[in-house]
Amino acid sequence: MPAPPSRRVVDGLERAGWIDEPVHHVFREPVTPNVARVHLDYGRPCRRVDGRNPDTVILKWPEPEARAAELAAYERLADVPAAPTPRSADVCDLDGIPVALLLHDVSARGAPADDRMLKLAVDRLARLHAAFWAGVPEGLGGAPSSEVAPGWARAVTKGCADEDWCAEVEATLAETRSLNGPAVTLVHGELSPDHVLPTRDDVRFVHWSGAHAGYGVVDLAMLLGSAVSPVHGPREWDLVLRYHASLLRAGVMGYGPDEAWSHYQWAKADALRRAVRAWEKTPSRTRETIVARLARSLLPQVRRRAA
Repeated sequence: MPAPPSRRVVDGLERAGWIDEPVHHVFREPVTPNVARVHLDYGRPCRRVDGRNPDTVILKWPEPEARAAELAAYERLADVPAAPTPRSADVCDLDGIPVALLLHDVSARGAPADDRMLKLAVDRLARLHAAFWAGVPEGLGGAPSSEVAPGWARAVTKGCADEDWCAEVEATLAETRSLNGPAVTLVHGELSPDHVLPTRDDVRFVHWSGAHAGYGVVDLAMLLGSAVSPVHGPREWDLVLRYHASLLRAGVMGYGPDEAWSHYQWAKADALRRAVRAWEKTPSRTRETIVARLARSLLPQVRRRAA
């Protein structure tokens, strides 16, 4: 689907009430094939009150079904204080049919995806899950996403899906407790670092087309496994404990840290298994002999902590 013309982007901003000054020039900075950061030049200094007349906005033009699902999630979450979402609006074609999304660009330009940002994202994720711990409103969650945490997928492509690796993952799934303890909550579904926008002292989550009702630790496993080098070891344990502590502060009761760790390990192993299966669909990739090292580094404490 092609990007909408600049004039329609400006029309969408005006209809949403985001701008009340004439736009002199529009410049698009590509981010991905279907996402751009739009820079707005007003030609002169203008008033910037209550978020109006922003310097930049984010433009997305996904497939219609994904656009509708994401916009519906933004609309339903707009009044939920614990949901870290940006403002959103529609861009329509000449027939008035919505074809793209406009998102308020809250990102601190150039802000690194450092440890501080990761901790903020974990805290915010826990608050989001806690807000829907008792149940997800009807119509808010769709079908679960099949996306694999990209960091783990890259780790798997560097190894090979031989019997030892697969046996390690399958044993983890068998030996950790299944996800029958935590409450079902609202799961983002595709929470990679690319979908976390840092602000000056907070974060916002974008790309909600995969939101669904499920177990919160699946989001946590995706987030911690989505870096170029997946988070593991003592730091991983600390971040899971941080997530659990944030759940408690947000009012969740009856869910212990050992249970959270066990459920997280199950979700992590399931993501790794899906990464292996996704890799097996492309057998032409060169196989390397580092499976044992990967298993030791990514799943070193599963049996000890989850027993």
